[in-house]
This record gives sequence, structure tokens and C-alpha cells, in this order.
Amino acid sequence: MGEPGGAMGQAGPFEVDGAATGSGVIDASRPGGPSRSSRGSGDGARGRCSVAGGAREPIGVMLLISSLEAGGAERQVIELARAMDRRWFRPVICSLSDHVPLAAGLSDAVELIVVPKRWKFDVTVVTRVARILVERRIRIVHAFLFDAEMVGRLAGRIGRHPVVISSERNTDYRRPVIHTACFNLTRGLSDGWIANSHSGKRFLTRTMGIARNQIHVVHNGVDVEKFRPAKTRAGSPCHEGAPDESRAGSPCHAATVSPCHETNGNTVREELGIPVEDRVVGMVASFKRQKNHHHFFRMARQVLERVPNTWFFCVGEPLRDNQQGAEDYHREMRTLLEKSGLGSRCRLLGVRRDMPEVYNACDVTVLSSSREGTPNVLLESMACGVPVVATDVSDNAYVVPEGRAGFVVPLGDVPAMSERVCRLLGNDDLREQMGRSARAWVEEAFAPVTLAERTQAIYNELLHRRRVAQGGCVRTGRSRARDRVEAASST
Repeated sequence: MGEPGGAMGQAGPFEVDGAATGSGVIDASRPGGPSRSSRGSGDGARGRCSVAGGAREPIGVMLLISSLEAGGAERQVIELARAMDRRWFRPVICSLSDHVPLAAGLSDAVELIVVPKRWKFDVTVVTRVARILVERRIRIVHAFLFDAEMVGRLAGRIGRHPVVISSERNTDYRRPVIHTACFNLTRGLSDGWIANSHSGKRFLTRTMGIARNQIHVVHNGVDVEKFRPAKTRAGSPCHEGAPDESRAGSPCHAATVSPCHETNGNTVREELGIPVEDRVVGMVASFKRQKNHHHFFRMARQVLERVPNTWFFCVGEPLRDNQQGAEDYHREMRTLLEKSGLGSRCRLLGVRRDMPEVYNACDVTVLSSSREGTPNVLLESMACGVPVVATDVSDNAYVVPEGRAGFVVPLGDVPAMSERVCRLLGNDDLREQMGRSARAWVEEAFAPVTLAERTQAIYNELLHRRRVAQGGCVRTGRSRARDRVEAASST
């Protein structure tokens, strides 16, 4: 059940309903607002489609998210919006924060609307979002993260009564009491849930009593065109220009694109002063306690004793505004690193905008988390042909096929993690073989089109249930069209 995932237009947002200029609603229907219609471009972006002989408006879908900062859920919203079939669906991204750095990954084919909260408990955001649901003829609200889910459920009640879908993006965490209360008060306003892991589905059923048949599982997706093996990595050139058949099985082979990506895997090494013949182990993770950076540092010490020419780096930053104590944790980890004896062998690189190059600078990547949903970083690393070593939490044992794309080790077993990393660093053939298998696996199971098709099938199912509940279940052309979409999604 492998279920996953251009620069922004130059014209910017403007003031709407008192929102500050630069953080208001990007709205083509109001003076001065740039058009961000989903009908402009993209595969299948034809605006209207013919259904049963008549022109039909694609179904409006709002992807409602707390912000578009560099987080896992936020990146999946971008991937989903970009991959959705424009013949059938018209995605609109709505952010409840003007912190939207990931918007740079959107083209003008996707409309972005910012409805910022003016203060922490700004209830007016509900009515503002509800107004947009009406104006944009939204029939599905797919909400991500807690505050967006609460707003989506309440706004859906006010505006057009769309199908409302909630999300579960993590597992085995302690839900705050206030979150639990709000969840229970509004749970009846959600038509279904989408979890990005089977572990998350079990967690939602166990902790909140949601019926299993109300929870669907769609694993994350990754942009396999952006994240791919580089032209060179650690001095190993790709056979650029060769026909696909002759390169099948090489680290740069991909079924969909013939030439190698122009990324040079050595650029990050050169920047950091790491010799091309040395080994590099990376960890990409936000600085929050569930990521267990201290285990990575311990692993690094043990690996360095066995493979002295190894370098380590961590990519990521703490959550904004000290959320979940992330800034405190970041300071603790910096102090721990200073005392670890690793010296310059382990670097904290902060946020990077050249992640494909970062992954391709690595020989192995590691994720030492205590809990996850579907980690984007594992998918991105494997898409770049870099094998991974991850803890056995959530669905990681499915995401990383043991011995094929990397290794999965028990949570907290640092010696086991060190041994697997050393095994990969010490065996070039094994590492390259796993890298090829990892790339092929991601292309097969986690491409953005897979993420979109499986999510769209759920949209269709919930719309169908709504029609049945409203007594409108007839075999219309739209129903037959839905069946065709679902049949295509299942192949």
C-alpha cells in the first residue's frame, strides 16, 4: 500500500479585510490582486472539462494549512497541489500565517490565499475563511495541522457546507488537553480523516476513538524530478547522454527523464572543505526533541572511531517562536555537540535551499526520531539514490525496505545504528546497489502523481457519500466520471 507526492509570480499580495499589506489574501477577484488561478497551466490544467457532454467546473478544493514554513505537512501540501489533476480538481492553498517561504515552489497554476491570524485566538479567521469557501465555490476542505483543522471544520459549517477532511501527520505523541477538548467538540464536523501512515491511523483510532473506516491512509509523496541522483557524487560520474536502456540500474537512471540532473553532488563538499574521497553522513531534521539529535552525535562518535575519514552534518532549524521548546532544545544540542569531542567533523548547517545538492553530498543519511508520520527526508534521500538508516518507528519499516533501500534499527539502539552506517560506508558496491534500489522504490510508490491519485480517489469517495446522504445518488454523468477517475487511480 505505497501511498504518497517554478518560482512564485512576481505580483504580490495586498490588503484585504484589514490584513497587513504583504500578508493579505491573494485574490484575483479584487482590484490589484494577481491572478493565481489553477487553470493557467500544468498537466491537465484545462479549466473546464467535459462530463456527459457538458462543460463542468473542476471541483474546488481548499488545502488549508497553518503556514507554509519548511515542515513536512507544509511540503506535502505543495506537492499535492502541484500534482492534482486540473481536469477534475481546482486546488486552492490557504495559509493561516503570512510565513510562507515554501510558496516559492508554487507556479501560477496554483492559487495561494493568506488569511493571517491577527492574534493567537483570532476567531474572525473562521468567518474570513468561510467567505472564501463561498467566493471560490469550494466543495472540499482538506485541513492540515491542528489550528487549520479547527478553522476548517467551523468555517465549513458556515460556508457552503463542503466536505471537510482532517489529517493525522504524526503518531504516538501527547495531545494537549485543550486540543483534545476542541477535537471532541468539533469531530462531528469532519467527514473523514487522512493519515500519512498506518501507525497514525491506529493512533487516531486508539486515542480519539475514530472509526477505522473513517480514516484513510495516503503516504507522503516526493518530487522525483527535483530529488534525483546528481550528475556527480563523490567523484563518481553518471553516464550522461546514454540511452535509458543502457543506464538502467545506474544511480542516475529514472524511467521518466533521460538526461541526468544538472546538480553536482560535490558542490556542498567543496563549500564545506570536505575531500571528495572522504565519507559523509547527514541528518536532515527540524530541531525538536522527537528527532533525537543526541543519538546522532553518539552514533557519529562511534562511526568516527571505525571510519576516521567520515564527516557529519545536520540540516534544519528549530520551530519558530520556541514551539514545543524547540529553541531551548536547539541550544541544548549545540552545547552537547561542543562537548562531544567531534569538533569540526560535525557541522550544523541550518536551513539550506539546495537540498538536492545536500543529499547528493552524502554517502548515507540517518534519521534517529522517536516518532514520525511518513518522513519526507527519507523519501528525498532515497530519491537521490542515497541509502538511509532510520529508527523503527511509525511506518519506517515500510518506507525503507530493510536491506534494499537502507536499514531500520530499534529506537534508541545507537550501536546498531552505528554498525549499519559503518557497513554502508565500508562497502561501495552495497551502498551503490542500495542507492539504485532506493531510487526505484521511491519512483514506484511515492511519486507525486501517486499521492494525488490516491488523495483524489478519497475526495471522490467522500463526495459520493455526501450525495448519498443528501438523497442525490443517481447514475449521472458526473457519477460515471467519478468511477472512471477512481478506476484510473487504482491502476
